Amino acid sequence: MTLLDRPEKEVSEKSAICFLIISNIFYAILPVYFLFIGFKNLSKCPINPSLPIWLICVAIFIIIDRVIFWKILINEAKFEKTFPRPETDDFELIKKWEKDRAKSSSNILILAKTNLRILFFVAIIIGAVWSQKIIFTESCKPTLVFTVFGFSFAALICYLVSFIGTMYIMCVAWLSKLDLKAKKSLSRIV
Repeated sequence: MTLLDRPEKEVSEKSAICFLIISNIFYAILPVYFLFIGFKNLSKCPINPSLPIWLICVAIFIIIDRVIFWKILINEAKFEKTFPRPETDDFELIKKWEKDRAKSSSNILILAKTNLRILFFVAIIIGAVWSQKIIFTESCKPTLVFTVFGFSFAALICYLVSFIGTMYIMCVAWLSKLDLKAKKSLSRIV
């Protein structure tokens, strides 16, 4: 049984609401915490006064990203309610439906989300470099430095794992195509 052959399990309304509440709480607490630490320590890091500003900017990026994410998600949910997923084995029809669903959101929103996430990645690298340079100095509040360093480090690990997973999927897809080509070549010869 391949991944595409597996039937999708219906998510219960209770578990869907629970998931949405928990994820919203997490994505609300993090930027509020960053804003609090950033504003509280605005003038308390003479060695790198940009760290509190970095926290404030990252908090704003997270909030904007969540707003865009929810707008896209709502658009896709409205599309799925209007045009339910086809109950068929025709892969091309499902593929077309997936494309139409993706188009249900504005290209501007999708472009904004992509650009924001690229900017977010750059900000993570900058935060890791800035905080790593001063992590063990006494010139900044430890809460500020460890918040920036901890978040940057955790985010970079997530990006690394995502990158490795993407490379794995791409390699498996390439090897599958190579295997299929070898089988077709062999069957043509035999």
